[in-house]
Amino acid sequence: MVDWLGQRATAMGAVITASVWRGFPFWFVSILAALQSVPKELYEAAIVDGANSWQRFWNVTLPGIMPVIIVTTLLSSIWTANGFEHVWLLTAGGPSDATMVFPVLAYYGMQTQRIGEAAAVSVYMLPVLAILVIFATSLMMRREE
Repeated sequence: MVDWLGQRATAMGAVITASVWRGFPFWFVSILAALQSVPKELYEAAIVDGANSWQRFWNVTLPGIMPVIIVTTLLSSIWTANGFEHVWLLTAGGPSDATMVFPVLAYYGMQTQRIGEAAAVSVYMLPVLAILVIFATSLMMRREE
């Protein structure tokens, strides 16, 4: 039997798998709602034009759901980068700091009264997430033109 959360080599993979499993319903419901919002007339027009199923997917379905995929990816990335509870509940940053992510590191800094380090770790992700938001916004604006 493999101790997934107790071994340094497998702990991060187990935490990532649990995080993906936790976020799957959000992705599933979001993409399902986007698929239902694609107009049926576009599919009918593509069939009349002679498009096969693969061409209908690339030229009708994917462009129709791309804004939802971008927003869902952005939100999931922000939530994952700020995710404390799933790492803390599964491993508390261990074994031997194998799953030490920024929110857990900031928590340890607050608990050990190293406020400066905790604040630095907390602020470190702001530019990274800001760049991600700017990139997603530019993709959305480019798609609207």
